[in-house]
Amino acid sequence: MKKITVTFVSSRNDTRQHCADLIRQNPDIDLLATPAGLSRQGNCPALSRTDVVVIDESVVRSEGFAAVRRMLDAYPVINSLIIIDNISEETTAWTLMQGVRGVMGQHQIGVFLGKAIRRIDAGEVWVSRSLLEWLRSPARLPIGGRDEGRGMPRTDWSRWH
Repeated sequence: MKKITVTFVSSRNDTRQHCADLIRQNPDIDLLATPAGLSRQGNCPALSRTDVVVIDESVVRSEGFAAVRRMLDAYPVINSLIIIDNISEETTAWTLMQGVRGVMGQHQIGVFLGKAIRRIDAGEVWVSRSLLEWLRSPARLPIGGRDEGRGMPRTDWSRWH
């Protein structure tokens, strides 16, 4: 059985509990590293050997989405999953359009994290089904009219260095 190597990037202290649960519940997942950010110098060895990078929203808020873009440019074979606190249709769509392979709500970690990692490693996109309902109804897409501009990135994610 192939082990999926995962790097879990988070600046939160409770991340270690999620990582312990991930390892205990999923013997096919190998946790490689748990850095506190994407811009740290020592991350290169772990990222170069990682199949899936799980990024907590706290890192995106502190370092900006530019750090995620740099990681995606430097390691194009890495699949990434971003865990968001207050997930919405707009945030999900915008994040996926940036090249991230999966978006998950913080409340879904305990149930779906292992499954999401396996799906993303297999080359699939992971998003909650409830967040994709708007794709099935083209009349709800925010194109023009009063909804114009709703697909813009979150202002707290747009920090540039």
